[in-house]
Amino acid sequence: MRTPEPSYSIHVAVVRLIDPFTGGVPLGPDEPDPSDPESIRFWAYMINSSWALLGAACIVVMAVVGVAVGLLVGNGAVDYVVATGIAATVFCLAGCPNALYRQYAILPEACRLAQRGDDASQAALRRSLPSNGSLVLQAGAGILAAVITAVNV
Repeated sequence: MRTPEPSYSIHVAVVRLIDPFTGGVPLGPDEPDPSDPESIRFWAYMINSSWALLGAACIVVMAVVGVAVGLLVGNGAVDYVVATGIAATVFCLAGCPNALYRQYAILPEACRLAQRGDDASQAALRRSLPSNGSLVLQAGAGILAAVITAVNV
């Protein structure tokens, strides 16, 4: 029987995607250790910076593809490239506030609970990593950005 994926597996996959471009930062274990606050703090930082770098990469790709499409097809098609690029960038950058909130609001409370030896500390430590459910809000932000851009371009 297969073990279920952790609730933060997509965020870890983004970190793995960006890993070659971060200058070879040693990631340590393959997954965050939900019982170690320092591991969670490090992975929350890496998740936040990976989403930001992926958003920056979307801007660069949008510019390169926009210029190429503008030269090959014309300026009318560039509007679609810009709308798609902005939507992808907003999708990526919407992952940053969630990681920051969990790193700076939830994790300190979980660390305090762990220092006191409270039974709820393990659940609080697991909750301090971004869940895959946040991708729904990220997708909503990206779709909203695409609609606003398409209407105004």
